[in-house]
Amino acid sequence: MTPGLLLRRNTVVKAYPDEFLVILSMEDGYELQVGHVSRQTGVNQRVFWQWACPGVTGQASTQEAAMAAIKANWSATAEQIADLRRQQEWTEDKYALWDAGYRNKLGKGPIRCPCGEMFNPSIHAETRAHIRHITGRNS
Repeated sequence: MTPGLLLRRNTVVKAYPDEFLVILSMEDGYELQVGHVSRQTGVNQRVFWQWACPGVTGQASTQEAAMAAIKANWSATAEQIADLRRQQEWTEDKYALWDAGYRNKLGKGPIRCPCGEMFNPSIHAETRAHIRHITGRNS
């Protein structure tokens, strides 16, 4: 069964307009990045599309063929998807902490949350419990 995969332009890297993220839409509305598709130029100016999804990479002649290859090669287990989600959530939380002024405090032991509690930001579950207090965003 092919999961709900979709392509979305990578808006972070504006210098590469032909770079797309492969997004897995989760049942709870969370969007998990699980791969990429990007236009490449090779030897003798040959244009091709590089693609990747968990554990597999390849090349295709068109963007549509690259996405079809990703869907055909998709084989992530529930555990792998959970690991990818934990990693993506941790990365989002880390950058949110940086933006909130905690960049120099990460990796140096527990920090005090605005709610008054101390927590260790290197422990994901503790960070998830306090990220809303620090950043004002829902986790």
